[in-house]
Amino acid sequence: MISNYNKEITIEQLCAYFFCSRSTLLNHFKSKYNTTIHKFLLDYRLEIASELLINEKISVKEISYKCGFEDPNYFCKVFRKKYNKSPLEFKNERT
Repeated sequence: MISNYNKEITIEQLCAYFFCSRSTLLNHFKSKYNTTIHKFLLDYRLEIASELLINEKISVKEISYKCGFEDPNYFCKVFRKKYNKSPLEFKNERT
């Protein structure tokens, strides 16, 4: 999953990959990582986005797409929720 973080990943795809049911996958993931698959993937994408904001000279919109977000507005919303600032504010503070 990590190597495909920037692609659309569905629970059904993961179930097929791991040859297990939805409930088995969700329960095992939650017990091993103490979080949901969605939250894990979202946090990972945001972590990569924060690194790109600091190190790359590309727009916030491009970074959102590069990290697997289909909607830059949604990206900005979840980024602000996690970091308490917009991606642009984060970028300006760090560069």
